[in-house]
Amino acid sequence: MGAMDFGKKTTFLSEPFYPTGDIQKDFAVIRDFYRNVTPRNPENFSVENIKPS
Repeated sequence: MGAMDFGKKTTFLSEPFYPTGDIQKDFAVIRDFYRNVTPRNPENFSVENIKPS
């Protein structure tokens, strides 16, 4: 996973992410990765909206 943190003006990547097959657990890992990232348009982004479809 990768992210651009506009608040800190940094770009970073996670360690390789391998889905486990447990969708709830996998999405918890994804939400945790993006939890402290400041997006370019924060009003359009919420970590809590990252949900399995």
